[in-house]
Amino acid sequence: MRDKIAVALEMDDHDGADEKRHAIPVEDVALMLCMMGNGFSLEKLLERDGVADEVYGKMLMIFFTGLSALADAPEAAVGTTA
Repeated sequence: MRDKIAVALEMDDHDGADEKRHAIPVEDVALMLCMMGNGFSLEKLLERDGVADEVYGKMLMIFFTGLSALADAPEAAVGTTA
């Protein structure tokens, strides 16, 4: 599943729009998306009525907004981890 998400992210980069760049590898983004989805699903199972479905969409909106901000940041501001 992660591989398919990474491919979709790469394909989105080649949609004919202006050149995009990634702050982090698409494989890492795909992993993070799967982790968030798994965590949301687990929380939904544990607290069925306590977790609104809309929260997942909001979480993704915040995540992609952050990725966009990182991509627009100067290279030195992004940083790396070991």
